Amino acid sequence: NTLRLWTSERRAVKTDIFTEWKRDGKSKVAGVKVEWNKEKYLSFYEYKLKSFKAAKNNFAKFKKPKCYIKYEDYAHLGSSKKQINFVKKSLKQCGINITIDPFEHFLTQKQSTLGDISESFSNKQEYLDDYEEIKDKIYVA
Repeated sequence: NTLRLWTSERRAVKTDIFTEWKRDGKSKVAGVKVEWNKEKYLSFYEYKLKSFKAAKNNFAKFKKPKCYIKYEDYAHLGSSKKQINFVKKSLKQCGINITIDPFEHFLTQKQSTLGDISESFSNKQEYLDDYEEIKDKIYVA
């Protein structure tokens, strides 16, 4: 989700906290609002789209089975075991049979919630006004 990635990056720049290890369970960046800027977002989106297409074209050169899995499709599943099972099932559907040991491979846990993205912006109404123009530019594929 390019929109959430952009928002997260803006929040990191604003707070100067790019990685947060919460020992006490309290986030220093949760609730920090960022300014919505359609032009800056669309520029970021075009860069990510170009990068994704280049990677996809490079992968296409390899004559092996491929599988594209969106992070949002498994991040909400919670436990690493459930996530790994989802990934294994997805890979199998693409003709890729591999063994993944859940004790050796822990998938990334989502730090933020997947709540209403408009709540991330200090100028929420501006984002809502622009939404129709950007709604087809949230996921790169």
